[in-house]
Amino acid sequence: MPAEKSPTIGIEQLITWVRPGRTQVIALVILLPLLWLGWQFFWPVNRKADTIVKFTIERGESSRAVAEQLAQSGVVRSSFWFLFYSRITFRTENFQAGRYAIGQNQSIANLTKQFADGRAESSDISVFIPEGSNLADIDKILAQVGLIRLGTLLTPENLKLEGHFFPDTYYFWPGFDDNGLEIKNKLLATFAEKVAPLQTWYALSETEFREKLIVASLLEKEVRHLEEMRLVAGIMYNRLKKGMPLQIDATVGYGVCLPKFEKGIYCDVSQANIIKGISDNGPYSTYKRKGFPPGPITNPGLQAIVAAMNPLKTDYYYYLSARDGRTIFSKTGAEHEANRRKYLGH
Repeated sequence: MPAEKSPTIGIEQLITWVRPGRTQVIALVILLPLLWLGWQFFWPVNRKADTIVKFTIERGESSRAVAEQLAQSGVVRSSFWFLFYSRITFRTENFQAGRYAIGQNQSIANLTKQFADGRAESSDISVFIPEGSNLADIDKILAQVGLIRLGTLLTPENLKLEGHFFPDTYYFWPGFDDNGLEIKNKLLATFAEKVAPLQTWYALSETEFREKLIVASLLEKEVRHLEEMRLVAGIMYNRLKKGMPLQIDATVGYGVCLPKFEKGIYCDVSQANIIKGISDNGPYSTYKRKGFPPGPITNPGLQAIVAAMNPLKTDYYYYLSARDGRTIFSKTGAEHEANRRKYLGH
């Protein structure tokens, strides 16, 4: 016998099935999740709260980290829903670094817009620390914006950490730190976050890593572009292998200024009298002494550090900076002298 056909529901039967009671149930099934999401996104934790929370977004900080900090501080109910809303509104990549005044009376929608628009406190102080700054330069920059007194960071202990104060843009606020300790720790923490993984990646021992950091600190004072930095790094190693001194003016200038640094006095390395320093046999005199100086002379950026870890192998032993900004490389002393006369006139 023929198989029975499945009963079909016509429009009349469907209308009969969707009675008023069932219609309300269906509407509730659809509406309740929407209301719940609306509550998550547009309803603050506490509308009547008047407590202001100072919340800082660091440069380069992930939206996930921001969400977790907001949940921990009680400003949002859930880090998941903050992150979810940020993603569906395409704001996760647009959060602006800064210090914000926020509270439990703000919804997720309001917070994401505030962060994306960069509506941070106007009293925030943005501090840019250029690549290749030494600790005295950093100390002076921070003093000029009123965060510390000149010389605060110039202590023997801190000078031993030269090279580890990562150059970047930082956000502080008036009264952030009176003695410089928090600022110091912030710069060191940024170094640990951005640079320390390279030590693991290149499988470097502590001694090897420190040597690379010294090279990177020298590169910051010698050349600007990545490929030139890699070339000059290779030249430094070529000279060392051949028993030649590095002969880098910037190391001599740093050695001349170091006694002042140790007394908390600013000294401009670029203006230091290097003539006497060159004739001295101090640890930073790379004209008299062979090998690297005892420590970094600047705080290098990632480009210089990567270059130091990836030196180019060439036959060059010399280089000079021409007046037009180019770097001229030479294989022999005679070729270098000829280039000096050609590009520098002496």
